[in-house]
Amino acid sequence: MGTEKFITCECHGHGLLLDYFISEREETPNDNELYITPLGSESYFEKRTFWDRVKLGWKAFRTGKVRGGEAVLSEESAANLVAYINNFLIAAER
Repeated sequence: MGTEKFITCECHGHGLLLDYFISEREETPNDNELYITPLGSESYFEKRTFWDRVKLGWKAFRTGKVRGGEAVLSEESAANLVAYINNFLIAAER
């Protein structure tokens, strides 16, 4: 059974790819890892114009906030995300 799961953003242009690794070696029980990879549509990753980059840089300099990718989840998708993380935590405790 695979541990990989994909949760789609409500805009259908972004999403979250989830996966986890559970160490089966007794000497390294803390090697359990949860991977959350945000994915976006190609338009999200297009190179910005020079002036767009200047404006984003100035905003980051002025406010200290950097705009990043967003994944908007419905209540059902958020519940799926929480259930997935809970399953990881349960598997990690064994």
